[in-house]
Amino acid sequence: IMPGFSVKAKGNIIVEKNVDDAHVEATGDIQVKAGITGKGATKVIAGGKLKTLYILNSNVEAVNEIEVEDSIINCKVFSNDRISVTDKHGKIMGSDVTARHEIIVNAAGSPQENTTVLTVGKSLFVEREMAEIRKEMNIVREKVDETIRKIKASFGEDLFKNPKDFVAKLPTVKKKNCLILLKDLSESNRELKELTNRYKETEEKNKLEREPTITITDVVYPGTVINIQKRRRLIEQKIQNAKFFEDQEEKVVKFTSAV
Repeated sequence: IMPGFSVKAKGNIIVEKNVDDAHVEATGDIQVKAGITGKGATKVIAGGKLKTLYILNSNVEAVNEIEVEDSIINCKVFSNDRISVTDKHGKIMGSDVTARHEIIVNAAGSPQENTTVLTVGKSLFVEREMAEIRKEMNIVREKVDETIRKIKASFGEDLFKNPKDFVAKLPTVKKKNCLILLKDLSESNRELKELTNRYKETEEKNKLEREPTITITDVVYPGTVINIQKRRRLIEQKIQNAKFFEDQEEKVVKFTSAV
């Protein structure tokens, strides 16, 4: 698929050669038999699994597993399940790679200490949904604050001590204006409560089916960042044959032997 082209399909897509600076999207699986590459404009989105030889300078995401044979270099990659680089010399370099449950690769980072970030225990789909709700909540909070400011400017703070009695004593015109503002405030607070409940329900989607881990069978180089849920570990010296996990008691990222 050549630069500048866009391909969208219901179901699966099989690309016999490369995807190069193109947009490819499928509701099902995507298989790219050569590689996914470009100069930064490539975006590939799979509603199922994604399989390819390598990913270079691209933005890739899949609802299910991403399987790469050779390498992920200078990319942003997300799977809502797991990411594996299967070759015995496979590597992830200079990339931001996130999987909900698991990342498996032979080598991560590079001796030149290019920034490589590996993250597990997060769903970017859920994070995006939560971010949108937060935006809506901020807008409603601003409406609440503005309405309260108007009420205080027009009627003072005593209104909030006993609104019913305060309003009953107001002249007709002022009473009408006051009731409009109080109604606006009530509706905004109701909307904020609904959004807060939606946010909590969305947060529940972040619960994991299994413990998130990052397995690096050969070497992880200094400068690599390991994120497991809310815990972060910057690799300061070369580590070999490591399986990273979160220590629930100490609330830190630790590692054990991968094999």
